Amino acid sequence: MEHRASPRTNTDLLAELITPGKNRSAGRLKNISLLGVFIATPPDDFRLYQSLQVVVRLSNATYTLKGNIVRKQMNGIALELDANSASYHQSSGLLRAIKQFNSVADQQVGDKLVNQ
Repeated sequence: MEHRASPRTNTDLLAELITPGKNRSAGRLKNISLLGVFIATPPDDFRLYQSLQVVVRLSNATYTLKGNIVRKQMNGIALELDANSASYHQSSGLLRAIKQFNSVADQQVGDKLVNQ
């Protein structure tokens, strides 16, 4: 059994990935917790421990997550988010939006959470 400081929430959101050199690429945010995210993207474009910004644009807000790549695997990268109040504010806001959307998704017509 896996023990985590913060439970993961599964999702499937389009994300923009920005390196320190301002190179941009796209990925899919597959899960998120207050402390980290997993992004489906070609991992060869990134270095282990590289810092990275992840921008997720929803219909009503934009969230910018910052952290360092702590794992690379064939289908993507794992990012440990920065441990500061700004990062916590962004990840908790995005988590809240995802959970709110998931709780009412069956009652609504159309997907207004993701801009694709």
